[in-house]
Amino acid sequence: MDIPLHFDDAGKLFLYVQIFSPNVHKTKPLEMYLDTGASSTTISLKDAEELGVDAGSLPPSGRTNYGYGGRMDVRKLPEVCLVLMGENNSTFPVCMENIQVNYTFSAVKRKDKDIIVYGMPSVLGVDILAKAGIGLRASWKERTAHLTA
Repeated sequence: MDIPLHFDDAGKLFLYVQIFSPNVHKTKPLEMYLDTGASSTTISLKDAEELGVDAGSLPPSGRTNYGYGGRMDVRKLPEVCLVLMGENNSTFPVCMENIQVNYTFSAVKRKDKDIIVYGMPSVLGVDILAKAGIGLRASWKERTAHLTA
């Protein structure tokens, strides 16, 4: 298995993932940030909404999560299969008992209407890498990176 990652302008790594769960009502590839410092995979509230997930109805995760935006209200998305998308339409499924959904957002008043400001992006954490036995091979100098199993 060889899954290419792509760099953004800041040198962060991203990949495309599809998420399947009884609570996911729409499917589409999500661009997720690979964060080897994150212990848990967490879907952003914006991405959860785009997948048709009612995050407010999900049970609390029972964990306290912190990110660059501070403390997060995190919900538990059960029975999840993440499909990592590789080259030439290859796929690599990783099924988990659950992953997290970040239920943190802010409402900002702009011109007499509230605008929702979402927190962090969707993050693929080391829980997925460990469960699937996936390693990271990267060269920041050459700007190439791959997940390998």
